[in-house]
Amino acid sequence: MDISVIICTYNRSASLKKSLDSLRSMKVPEGVIWEIIIVDNNSHDDTRNVVAEFKKNSGLPVSYIFKKEQGTSFARNEGIKASKGNILLFTDDDVIADIYWLDSCLCAFKGYDAACIGGKVLPLWEKPCPKWLTKELHHVVALLDLGNETFRLNKSTVWGNNMAFKASVFQKYGYFDTSIGRTGEKLFAGEETTYIDKLIEGGENVYHCPDMKVNHYIPGFRIKKSYFRKWGYCQGEQFAKKMGHCEFRNIMGVPLYAVRAIGEGFFRYLWFSISLPSNAFREQLKVFHYLGFVIGRIKYGDDMPVEGVDTQ
Repeated sequence: MDISVIICTYNRSASLKKSLDSLRSMKVPEGVIWEIIIVDNNSHDDTRNVVAEFKKNSGLPVSYIFKKEQGTSFARNEGIKASKGNILLFTDDDVIADIYWLDSCLCAFKGYDAACIGGKVLPLWEKPCPKWLTKELHHVVALLDLGNETFRLNKSTVWGNNMAFKASVFQKYGYFDTSIGRTGEKLFAGEETTYIDKLIEGGENVYHCPDMKVNHYIPGFRIKKSYFRKWGYCQGEQFAKKMGHCEFRNIMGVPLYAVRAIGEGFFRYLWFSISLPSNAFREQLKVFHYLGFVIGRIKYGDDMPVEGVDTQ
């Protein structure tokens, strides 16, 4: 089989339906053999029925997998294990694929000796984008636009809603780390970038291909500052969880530099609020990051065992 499209979903049956409809509308080159694998990560809505209806009416090869253990990494690994394609193409349940998405992916792998390829993730705003949400913050809502040239990446600037791998990569490097990544309502992240960093460190070629593009639906609640604060807090908490034993000066496992950073960051935020308001919110997010880190260290403890990569 040429390519497997893997979608992991959790309680988003309405947006999943739109994502699946976009796959049905794609231009697939003649002779290409492909499949769609949908991993339901313990949804409580009508996701199963949406998938069943799509499978019945689309005429496409669709597989449905239910994965009770929550976490994006668990779900993606389950999709990998079930896939038959030589190339595995990942996206999310709130993404609309470009009509040439699959074709562009295949062309990129034919044209470049790549282990992994990522592409553009362009916005579909439910509401007008606020002025404070500058391009420097687009990564928080998983948007990515690195221009219109194809080039080799020296760092993992590839997002999980538009990434593709040679299937053989997972045999060589194992699967996604199940100790990181989105889990339920926790806005943890980084499982894909951590994995891709490992590929780059291993000497593998990773490319950005702008023709391999998707559109990411951004609902109104995700362009509120409260969402961004939660995201910053969760990133700090996840880092605390992964840290293990603290080698720095600390109080009960909480590094003193983190406590100091909260105070310094708060005063920087106040200063920018007066002198340079456009930068103030970014400083505020740093404060929430360190706050999440400190609370995470207290919650998880100084000697929290660190899980490794899922190799099963």
